[in-house]
Amino acid sequence: GAEEVPAEEIASRNSALIQALKAKLGGDGEAFRSFRALSAELRAGQVPPTEYCQRFFLTFQGVEGAGGLLLELIRLMPASPERVALADAAAKVGGARLLQ
Repeated sequence: GAEEVPAEEIASRNSALIQALKAKLGGDGEAFRSFRALSAELRAGQVPPTEYCQRFFLTFQGVEGAGGLLLELIRLMPASPERVALADAAAKVGGARLLQ
């Protein structure tokens, strides 16, 4: 779910998430930079949540556990309408992949 993450856990979980994302991309620095740029566009409001989720799953296509990484990313966001919108988009776009 989208329960609040205790403040003292955010930094360590964020660091672990970044390491997991890099590992899932097999050390492909270009793919990770592309993902970071996509996330920056989302934060700037330049990419709608649905497109973000679609592009996330394209970037992590065939990667076991990609849905779980997206859920952790959403959990680590500050509580906001943007977080709710991204969680809704992830459910629509990700479907069963969120359970993997």
